Amino acid sequence: MVNSKVVLIVDEDKINRNVLAKILQDEYTIILAGTGKEAIKILKTNFKRIAAIIIDLEMNTMDGYKLLKDIHETSDYSKIPIIASNNLGSEEQEEQALMLGAHDFIVKPYNAKIIKHRLANTIELMDAVKVVNQVIKDDLTPLHNKQYFMTETREVFLERSDEEFDIICLDIDQFKMVNDSYGMATGDKILYKLGELIGETFGEDSVCARFTADKFFITLPHQTASYSGMIEVLTNSVNKYVSNIGVKIKIKICCGVYHIHDKAIAIAAMCDRAELATENIKGKYGQVVAFYEDEIRQQMHNNLAITNMMEFALKNNEFQVFYQPKYELSSECVAGAEALVRWMNYELGFMSPGAFIPLFERNGFITQLDMFIWESVCKDMREWLDRGNRPFAVSMNVSRADIFNPNLTKILVDLSDKYKLDRKYLHLEITESAYTDNPEQIIKIVTQLRAKGFPIEMDDFGSGYSSLNMLAEIPIDVLKLDMGFVRNELEKPSGKGILGFVISLAKWLNLAVVAEGVETDEQIRILSAMECNYVQGFYYAEPLTKDAFFKLMGEGNVKEMYLTSSRVTSIERNQVLVTKAIGDRKGTMLVVDDIEISRKIIIDMFQQDYDIAEAVDGHQAWEYIQSHSNEISVIMMDLLMPVMDGYQLLKMIRQNESTKDIPVVVTSLGDESSEERALAIGANDFVSKPYNVTVLKHRVRNVLINAKALKIERDHLENKEALEIELALNKDALTGLYTRKVIESRVNDFYANNPEGNAIFLMLDLDNFKEVNDTYGHIKGDETLKHVADVLKASFRIEDTICRMGGDEFCVFMPKSMEISALEAKLNSLCENLCFKVETITITCSIGACISPSYAQDYQTLYNNADMALLSSKRYGKNQFQIYNGQSVLPSFVFYRNVDWLLDEFADSVFVTALDTYEVLYMNKNACELLNVEKRKCMGRKCYEVFHNEKEPCWHCPKKTELSSEKFLETPLVLNGQSYITRSKIISWSGVPARVQYITHELPGFLKPIVESDDNTRPEE
Repeated sequence: MVNSKVVLIVDEDKINRNVLAKILQDEYTIILAGTGKEAIKILKTNFKRIAAIIIDLEMNTMDGYKLLKDIHETSDYSKIPIIASNNLGSEEQEEQALMLGAHDFIVKPYNAKIIKHRLANTIELMDAVKVVNQVIKDDLTPLHNKQYFMTETREVFLERSDEEFDIICLDIDQFKMVNDSYGMATGDKILYKLGELIGETFGEDSVCARFTADKFFITLPHQTASYSGMIEVLTNSVNKYVSNIGVKIKIKICCGVYHIHDKAIAIAAMCDRAELATENIKGKYGQVVAFYEDEIRQQMHNNLAITNMMEFALKNNEFQVFYQPKYELSSECVAGAEALVRWMNYELGFMSPGAFIPLFERNGFITQLDMFIWESVCKDMREWLDRGNRPFAVSMNVSRADIFNPNLTKILVDLSDKYKLDRKYLHLEITESAYTDNPEQIIKIVTQLRAKGFPIEMDDFGSGYSSLNMLAEIPIDVLKLDMGFVRNELEKPSGKGILGFVISLAKWLNLAVVAEGVETDEQIRILSAMECNYVQGFYYAEPLTKDAFFKLMGEGNVKEMYLTSSRVTSIERNQVLVTKAIGDRKGTMLVVDDIEISRKIIIDMFQQDYDIAEAVDGHQAWEYIQSHSNEISVIMMDLLMPVMDGYQLLKMIRQNESTKDIPVVVTSLGDESSEERALAIGANDFVSKPYNVTVLKHRVRNVLINAKALKIERDHLENKEALEIELALNKDALTGLYTRKVIESRVNDFYANNPEGNAIFLMLDLDNFKEVNDTYGHIKGDETLKHVADVLKASFRIEDTICRMGGDEFCVFMPKSMEISALEAKLNSLCENLCFKVETITITCSIGACISPSYAQDYQTLYNNADMALLSSKRYGKNQFQIYNGQSVLPSFVFYRNVDWLLDEFADSVFVTALDTYEVLYMNKNACELLNVEKRKCMGRKCYEVFHNEKEPCWHCPKKTELSSEKFLETPLVLNGQSYITRSKIISWSGVPARVQYITHELPGFLKPIVESDDNTRPEE
């Protein structure tokens, strides 16, 4: 059956296999296996195709239970839903199968309608979960998307921590020309082909993704060989394809490489560095690969200095323990503290932990520092108690290296005994990422420490290393939410739901929750509403010295940090994790049955999980449903009742718009015909009486998860439609960019959540646009504005907000930080991309920029300062950018772009080279003729190589030390038997130190005539 889902049937009985195949063959593609071994063999090559597996539990060579277990424990197969089957009357078998990973259960002899219903439900459930939770592919190319790239790259780094990696950014130079000339469909074909070629070129040992438009990122093991060869092969392959589909534009792929030296850096920051390297070579002839350089030598020098000082510093008490108070959110009382280390170095002064902790973790010194901190905390706590005060809880960090110390438990026990401290006040923090390095070792040590009375805290949860599933496996008492996770989630529209989900889940698991990095009233308000237990951050108190902390404790109310005494088992945690997928609050279960004992049995099973409502017949139930439909999560309904039976009630529920989506599980003593009829008119599932507790709970849970998944999908579509309508109302009709109202709102929202957030605001104004309207009319003017909008869309990230303010004025808000040099490079590139011809008129762009938080922390100030910088750009001749620095005028660099045309008209030969590298940055037409070279072959290459075929700088060229930026230096030059004068001077060319050289025949009067020579060799000394 074409495009039908594939079902694998595993049964030793040929007759049973064929019966089941015949039932399903009209709707599914069937694969048959006679033994468990045969099934495993089929799975090895077909597991990606198989939508579901039906397994007979009563096989001889490999019984169904063994096969179930093997499939469930194999990662490639474990996501395939399994339906187990057996003979009638064995609930024990059904329960065992469900515990081993089966998703549902069917019985022999087979009822065709029931089997089809259960199989369809099982497959739909898994499909819905995939749609909601497993969207990892790019929507255009065969590569992954950005989100998956970030996650997978981090996992690769964790799994292969000893290897070195590169992240590279691939960007097609001027790809917009393809879209403009041949259409978006052709452009998409090229991007798809490039995605295929990237996957083939970089192989399986890499993570490849398309982020946006024509920008691709790859994580791969560090390459010692040149990337140029790989990029050349890739470029040739894609250009061959481009030629075959009739596109006459040559594709140039720019490659930016970031060699990763510190895997702890955020993946996004690594990508930014690779992208920055790419931006630096776009538009430069002959350059296809660039590397990001970031003062590595200086950092190595700093690390060496720190390493040389660390032992001396420890002996001389340069390290100090500070205490950051934790507060109970409900009472705002101090409830303990976290011990933090600070380094007061005699040479370098105050050093924050970020400057030395990562280095100590790498060189192993962290274990000595940790033991110093532990003892300092115990000593301070003993001092506090000896003053007659009540004890308080202190969190102390346990590093990865400590975990592998076989004496760790003994060391901590001995310390607590030495200072006579109750261990329940000594909380041990283990960072979330440590659990992924060696989970078995971590769990073993943590179990030992908890057995000795030490509470365990998982630190930095949400920093990107793990998932919620981890909470089901590890024995902890406190969940500490990473400050970055808290801030980021509170800033995102959808984040509050995720954060609330995590807090709710932790509380279900009997874990206390601490939110780190809390700084604002709004964060406190939201966390309080989510019932977060404890917070720490600058909102209440910064880290304090011991004396300052003791003073705080003595002045205010102090509460003991409460930890529940009940321990949730791993199995219970797994049950909670699955149940949480249903929703934070499960609402009401309506039990409809005329037999009281039947209702009581169900109520006893579910009353801890639901608010229970009862009805004795369909009529009474319908009255309740009509007035409480929004509160009901699931209905448990008997079929055979007086007044109105279950069939009638079920029909009414499904026909009513407000109740049709409520999940209904039918319970009955009826036969298969009753089950078949109930499923046909809309029951979500059917459970026979008498009830098996495990089976009934499993069925109810599956029904609710499926209903929740379908609701998520439906809400997603509705939200998408609503968002599209909202965007249509808030977008400029001509360009599709946002309106002024949107950018003002987004900027204000940004500062409401990030009062001192890093951001950049740009104002852009087109030069000479009025001439286009006046000369060629408004239709041509509108086309020009659309083109500018397309350039802006291609030049910025999806996180950036681009707006048309009106007329030919645009603005961009970038919520990110950038070095000044990087910002200048970005703006320079933008000016170049926005320089184009409309018939005979040259359109350029003037830009004003304002950086936050340095010069603005609100929309109006950003706008005013960027506008002031824009006016300054206009004054300096258009086609410029200016960066506001607190003054009305801030020239950024020599305005070279506006003088290109003038230099081309000079009678003199003019060329510009980089001061340090001698690379050619510019040459006019006369210079090309004089030197008999093509400009395009010279740009970016050494001037002495392309002009004079030399291997080192020419002897007649002035040295850097001889030049100045104040005046020209005149030197003689003999070229091709002719005498010339070269005038040289230092300038800034696009922010790069450079020398400009003018070559002329004219001789100043005070110079003696130059003797003509047949060559250009150095004279004898």
